[in-house]
Amino acid sequence: MKKGIFVGALVTLLCIPSYAYAKGAGSIRFEGNQNVNVGDEFKVNMVIDNVSKAEGGIVAFGGYISYDKDLLEIVDAKSANEYFDVVRNKNIDKIIGLDYSLENGIYNRSNVYEITFRTINEGNTTITLRDGELVDKTAEELDVTTNGLNVTINPVVNAVEEVKEEVKPVNVVYKEEKTQTPESVIEENIEIKEEKEVVKTVKTTKKVAKKATKTEKNLLKKVSKFFKKLFKKVA
Repeated sequence: MKKGIFVGALVTLLCIPSYAYAKGAGSIRFEGNQNVNVGDEFKVNMVIDNVSKAEGGIVAFGGYISYDKDLLEIVDAKSANEYFDVVRNKNIDKIIGLDYSLENGIYNRSNVYEITFRTINEGNTTITLRDGELVDKTAEELDVTTNGLNVTINPVVNAVEEVKEEVKPVNVVYKEEKTQTPESVIEENIEIKEEKEVVKTVKTTKKVAKKATKTEKNLLKKVSKFFKKLFKKVA
């Protein structure tokens, strides 16, 4: 009796389709710079790897790109595998990639999507794929393992300029006591004489001016008025 039950159970197991016990699997991970500064742009690659038991290879993938939108923004994104077309809904950051020929399925490691991020604020965030999906050529969904990329965004530190203090030379002024030499006495006397000569010349000029004719005086007045008006205009 026991032998009959065992044989019956074995037949039942053999009749169940094998794919139910041999579901394929694959991993999705993000690779890129993990340490950046505020204001930087950096690229992140989405990689499919560790593919197993995928009949015809992986021909489709999808999911939601997840990251902190207060720290990062996507400035560009494109397919990185020539056989796959990738469509992205920018409003919800959902992507769908498909090999329309169904002839170039992924069996080995493949970079399938390239995203360019720009950093907005400092902090820490993880870039990953939420609700990730991998599908093989038989339309079978595979088990998916997702590995995110942890990114640290550092504040920009302004370079401290080295301030060099200018050392000014100290000028020491010594008071010199002047002694009056015979030469300096002679120079002073000459200067005094020259001043007296100037005074005499001025007096002589005034006398000549007094003797000038009325016509010359009138001419001088007109000229002086003309210059006064001219300077007023210029001012």
